[in-house]
Amino acid sequence: MEKRSQSTINDSSLYPKPSKKSKKGYDAVTINSFAETYQCPITHGLMFDPVVAEDGNTYEREAIQEWLSKNARSPLNPTGMTIKGLIPARQIQIRIVKMIESGIVDKKLTKAWKERKKEADLIKAAQKLFREGSTMEAAKLGLPEAQVMAASMYLFGKHGFEKDADKSMEYLKKGAEGGDMSGQYMLAVSYKTGSGVDRDMSEAILWFEKAAQQGCSKSMYVLGNIYEEGGSELDHNYVQKAASFYEESANAGSCDAQYKIGEFYYNGKGVAKNYKEARKWFEKASQGGRRLDRFKADAEFWLGKMMMKGEGGCTDVSNGIQLISKSASNGYKVGN
Repeated sequence: MEKRSQSTINDSSLYPKPSKKSKKGYDAVTINSFAETYQCPITHGLMFDPVVAEDGNTYEREAIQEWLSKNARSPLNPTGMTIKGLIPARQIQIRIVKMIESGIVDKKLTKAWKERKKEADLIKAAQKLFREGSTMEAAKLGLPEAQVMAASMYLFGKHGFEKDADKSMEYLKKGAEGGDMSGQYMLAVSYKTGSGVDRDMSEAILWFEKAAQQGCSKSMYVLGNIYEEGGSELDHNYVQKAASFYEESANAGSCDAQYKIGEFYYNGKGVAKNYKEARKWFEKASQGGRRLDRFKADAEFWLGKMMMKGEGGCTDVSNGIQLISKSASNGYKVGN
């Protein structure tokens, strides 16, 4: 299929050339052919909120985000893609609006686009209410972040709300299904622990992965744990998948994940043994995060040990001893 991006459509292509075959000056074949340029390859409708993806094609934002929450590749070719790599295609959006306003577009396509616009206007109204502090009104209008906040208010009985676990879970599910990242993480934790719902590791993994696709480092880290440990509904552990999620979380800034991927590289677990990479990640984990982060003291110990032995870099006995001493004062115990 031909690639479409905001850089490949010139301003001169805004409208097809006039024809005497219709009262609008355009023949149906030309109009329909031209409109295909602005149709999402997933929904096949005119795009309301177009974005350019890493494969060079243009998609409806909501549709491609849904696709990428379950797949790591383009729906059109083998190109690897992420939600974070989507770029708004504002010029294409403007052109589509002008086409709709001109009245030249097929009625079915126009109707679907206007229905999408109505939904978007409703969300804008909900966002305004949310900014003004009217959380429940915004939640009832379908704003995902408001629904997640409403879930919290029902769960803890905040802001005059009586505690209601069922209402809390109802709004949490709505917010997660609507795409709120924190809601997806919270719902995943609920399924993992059996809090408010029946424990279900398959559902937990599904929602952790949805949140991870949106850049949730906590979800990436938990997925690393799940795949490293195996058990539950997994028939065995998947150390390579664990390593991949730990490294993603580490790159997103998780101190604990930085330690874990350092440990994996040091021991050759799920990745090829690489002391240089291990030392790099132990150093990042020891320098970042909070003092009470679970593995910060562990990272200090192992970095100190590597420095004393000259593993993955130059030998530095003095600073290595200082780091090991620091790790002990921060709670590390040999045999952890």
